[in-house]
Order: sequence, then C-alpha cells, then structure tokens
Amino acid sequence: MPESTLGRLELYKELYQQTFGEKVANNDLVDLMLTNVMDRDREFKRFLREEERKKNWKQNNRNEAQELSPQLVKLKPNLTLRHKAISVSSTRHKGTRSRYAALG
Repeated sequence: MPESTLGRLELYKELYQQTFGEKVANNDLVDLMLTNVMDRDREFKRFLREEERKKNWKQNNRNEAQELSPQLVKLKPNLTLRHKAISVSSTRHKGTRSRYAALG
C-alpha cells in the first residue's frame, strides 16, 4: 500500500481506539471500513430504486388522470346539477333531500 494510505490507516486506528476504547488490527479495521462502504452502497441503491418506483407511480397516475379527464368533464356538470338540486330542495321541503340523496 502507498505510504499515504498506511498513514491514514494508522489515524483511523487511533480514532477507533479513542472512540471504542479498544485496539484494532489493520485487517479488522479494513474489513470494518469495507463493510461500512458496502452497506452504504446497498442503501444508496435501495434509495435509487425507491425513487424510481415513486417516479413511475406518479407518472402512471398522471397518465391515468389524463386518460380519465375527458370522462370526468362529461360527468362533472351532472354531479354539479344534482348537488344544486339537493341543496335547493332541502331548503324548501323536508324529506326531498333524502329522496335525492338516495338516488346519488
């Protein structure tokens, strides 16, 4: 190994000893560091997959909404008229509201 890498490894050994109160061999320290890096890599890949899944889910919902929007535009006036009929009739006659609500 290059001298600079060995120097950093010695610094990490000292830091490990100060942090955990025990000495560690070079091999064990390298294993711990590699395990840490591999765990982070796995977590990052999992994060990327989750972000891609969310992006695809949002895109699918957008596509479905665009496909349904002409149908919703056709339905919306009917729903609005029915809602107005319920609210107007409920102020005039009791019981009419429940008849309209049963239809909906």
